[in-house]
Amino acid sequence: MFLVLTNLVLVLLFLITSSPCFAQQTGNGSVVALFAFGDSILDTGNNNNLLSGSKCNYPPYGKDFPGGRATGRWGNGRVFSEVLAEAVGVKTFLPPYLDPALPTGELPTGVCFASGGSGLDTATSSATQSIPMREQLRYFQDYIGKLKGLVGEEKANSILANSLALISAGNNDMGIGRLASGRAVIGVDGYADLLMTFATDFVTQLYNFGVRKVAFMSAIPGGCTPAGRAATGGLGCAGPNPFDGASVYNTKLAGTMQALNSKLSGADIVYLDVYTPLLRISQNPLSYGN
Repeated sequence: MFLVLTNLVLVLLFLITSSPCFAQQTGNGSVVALFAFGDSILDTGNNNNLLSGSKCNYPPYGKDFPGGRATGRWGNGRVFSEVLAEAVGVKTFLPPYLDPALPTGELPTGVCFASGGSGLDTATSSATQSIPMREQLRYFQDYIGKLKGLVGEEKANSILANSLALISAGNNDMGIGRLASGRAVIGVDGYADLLMTFATDFVTQLYNFGVRKVAFMSAIPGGCTPAGRAATGGLGCAGPNPFDGASVYNTKLAGTMQALNSKLSGADIVYLDVYTPLLRISQNPLSYGN
């Protein structure tokens, strides 16, 4: 599994670092902070203290994390945002903002606001008892206040302008929220359109807070996940599936991010296609070392 994950990370790193987001660098020529928003793909432990069943701060999670500790990260070790943060020279671990023991020294280089089970649709978070992305923005606003108190307003504004916001969203919306919220009646296409209004608002809010570099990850091929495979009797990525709306969502997301990139002056917004490499890995695991 390590080889598969490493291959995916390399693909994503290439997509990000070859974009104008890095070619048109500002300030000291580097990304100085990284912020993660969205769902379990990026959550590093914000759900630990929630009254929710959406948690993973217990074994066997974390078995490959330093010390073999289950920290609330949704995987064996570090999550992708942390691998990316290290790759761009920011930090090795991206702490959850809701950690009651969060050192103030971590604030200038970025923190994680993502919550496992969350989605663009508030109804999704209600179904999964996770932190809505709207609430994640409120935490980010609170973070900015703390950052300004720590380093001063001018320095804080510089950090925000030279930071990278990484977003993973849409997975739980298409797989859970659409059905649990009763919005299935508007169809996959109609629901994806609704999510685009939420995505537009979210990125615009980040921009208004001073963030200029945004990388928005596509939804993953949910039909290839354990839950997706179970829905088709173990057939994997093929067949009718309640998780198969990702491709519709992703097409709209790519266009939405491109439009925002043109609309918001000085913004550098990147759409990251993680769907395609994950689908290829799932369908041809032997080609990727597993």
